[in-house]
Amino acid sequence: NLTSPSISSEGQYIAFLAIPINSSSSKYAVFLHDTISQNTQRISHEQFEDGTTPNHAQSPQISDNGKHIYYVIGNDIYKFSVDNGQTIKITTPVDNQPTNSNSFSPSISADGRFALYTSYASNLIENDRNGKYDIFLYDSDSKETIMVNIGIAGHQAKGNSYHCSISADGSTLAYASIA
Repeated sequence: NLTSPSISSEGQYIAFLAIPINSSSSKYAVFLHDTISQNTQRISHEQFEDGTTPNHAQSPQISDNGKHIYYVIGNDIYKFSVDNGQTIKITTPVDNQPTNSNSFSPSISADGRFALYTSYASNLIENDRNGKYDIFLYDSDSKETIMVNIGIAGHQAKGNSYHCSISADGSTLAYASIA
């Protein structure tokens, strides 16, 4: 049961979803396979710090060099860094509470620095009051998140925005909107 592969630009690394073989869980997890060493490792959580078991993982996206993998579990998006083996949650609410709705469909820059995604959560930035699906940009260098579906006058969108994509260098963003 392998699904949703994402391949690094030179084909050395493949991130994918699978149900773990040696686990009591029947939920999809994210794995990283190195085609040169033939090593495969689970990179998504088996358990969260509070002891709960995560929901199905979804939407793995790998950077061109294979060093950064973004994926979705539950309402949140996570980033795994191969170099240090650390996973961070990028959908971190400004009020230090749990994310209050779903975030999904990450699109990442070639170097893995930027992640563009859709979210219905209203607590990812200050003053998100439109009650719509919005597009957010996460910068892994500055650890900052901004809403990008803002009108010319600085007003939040009045309709949903979705289906986002980011260019390889992170300088150009595109998304659909019924704002």
